[in-house]
Amino acid sequence: MLQPDFFERNTCQVAEDLIGCQLCLVREGQRIQLAIIETEAYRQDDPACHAYVGKTKRNEVLFGPPGCLYIYFIYGCHFCMNFVTESEGVGAAVPLRAAAPVRGESWLRTNRPIPGPAQNLTNGPGKLCQALALNRDVNGQPLAPQSGIWLEQRESEPPIAVGPRIGISKARDLPWRFGWANHAYLSAPFKPDQT
Repeated sequence: MLQPDFFERNTCQVAEDLIGCQLCLVREGQRIQLAIIETEAYRQDDPACHAYVGKTKRNEVLFGPPGCLYIYFIYGCHFCMNFVTESEGVGAAVPLRAAAPVRGESWLRTNRPIPGPAQNLTNGPGKLCQALALNRDVNGQPLAPQSGIWLEQRESEPPIAVGPRIGISKARDLPWRFGWANHAYLSAPFKPDQT
């Protein structure tokens, strides 16, 4: 299981090292497990980061202990899951953009009943939170079995793609998006020169 010190490092390094790790939950007595496919990095000195304006009631979890969940509402209709990184007092996080079901896909589909290819189930941050039934109720919770959600180390290092983040209007050129190269569950493909 990943410990808080895994997250108490440079946010970009954490974002890259999370690719291939396993996101685990226990819901209704069932273990749900997904492989992390895509992440991004947001740091306090980054104008696209919620922490850039300083600590507020809305973003205070970002400044808390590393290895906690930061959940926020986006576009007025979706939740987005992030993991707090770096030292306590520094506002930084890694949002999950995509994950691939390993165990419990039928449970995920009860929360996000969609027809079509399986990858459309969890290949975006809003889709992922909907399938996992995550909302602000878990905001600030530590990633630990007692919270019902935790991370396990990857078994091997997958091929990593690196490119600029997507869906933002500031600091768009920073290469702070990380993904499992050419994976079917990516929210959007990386350019050939980024893999």
